[in-house]
Amino acid sequence: MEVNNGGGAAADLPDSISSVIPGWFSEISPLWPGEAHSLKIEKLLFQGKSDYQNVLVFQSSTYGKVLVLDGVIQLTERDECAYQEMITHLPLCSILKPKKVLVIGGGDGGVLREVARHSSVEKIDICEIDKMVVDVSKQFFPSVALGFQDPRVTLHIGDGVAFLNAVPKGTYDAIIVDSSDPVGPAQELFEKPFFESLAKALRPGVNGRGQIGDLGLCPRFLEAASFRFSKILDKAGMSVSKFLVPVARLDPELVRHTVCFMTSKTHSRGHFYVARSSVQSIS
Repeated sequence: MEVNNGGGAAADLPDSISSVIPGWFSEISPLWPGEAHSLKIEKLLFQGKSDYQNVLVFQSSTYGKVLVLDGVIQLTERDECAYQEMITHLPLCSILKPKKVLVIGGGDGGVLREVARHSSVEKIDICEIDKMVVDVSKQFFPSVALGFQDPRVTLHIGDGVAFLNAVPKGTYDAIIVDSSDPVGPAQELFEKPFFESLAKALRPGVNGRGQIGDLGLCPRFLEAASFRFSKILDKAGMSVSKFLVPVARLDPELVRHTVCFMTSKTHSRGHFYVARSSVQSIS
């Protein structure tokens, strides 16, 4: 496989579920058979292989800089804000003055940036398995990786499942799982043992949050995943609410991602009625 930015020599890329033709990047996935999503490459900025995955950054002609892991687009400068804000502020605005927050994954720093906007938060832990993702994000996406500069943040490089298993019961007010799709290194983050550990690490009456994919592209997977999450979390005394995130061109009618909001069954839904005023007060 080759990458060619249209102006320089082609560079070899290991096989992945994406493909690159001269001047274009195309993402192909078994989650949406028969489709490919393509962006025109203006310039290839970074290409490397960590202990866990292939990492690629390029400048696109329409969406700014793009981060790709193992052939899967993780974020673009143009629309990353919608995903980061929704996966962060919905759970945090549903909790009265959250103090301790854990982010699993999220090595680009975008969720950290949004968590840091909540003045009540005193401690933010992030566990990211791949240090290369953190380093590349700081270099090429400084406006996204801004959250790493916050003094409340402690970065842990390692496996999120192992980290969560070692956490004392009831440690966190909120846990945000900013994972990639359920293939490769992120597969464990979609399994029953992980969600049982997540429930244990949460303080009673609060919540966790994670994304489960693209509603328009893989509805069958999302239906199965939602059903599975509901069964697992029901046994842990938790329930699942689903929210749609419009990130395609920031058009609310073009829904791209579904996120799961996991909360205790006794947790009051009343906080959602004050979510708007809470977000407006965030500095």
